Amino acid sequence: MERAASGAEKRQAEGSGVVEYRPYEDGMLQAEVRIYTRRDGGRSERGPYWYFRYHEGGKQKKIYLGRTDNPEGELARKRKGGAPRPP
Repeated sequence: MERAASGAEKRQAEGSGVVEYRPYEDGMLQAEVRIYTRRDGGRSERGPYWYFRYHEGGKQKKIYLGRTDNPEGELARKRKGGAPRPP
């Protein structure tokens, strides 16, 4: 008898992956794509979504930067707590 896959297992099967790593300042910029399977069985890729990973106080931290062409600029804006991004 087969068991139904849990939500986490489904997400892993559908896939996501890192497409680029870039060392930057005290951490690493990381671009990820997500692969979704639609109800009709078709697949679509979304992203890349940018993250900044670093260590602080012995713990790994991650800042979500979103879909952007300038992850370095977005990281600087988020770390400063600066003005909202232009439209």
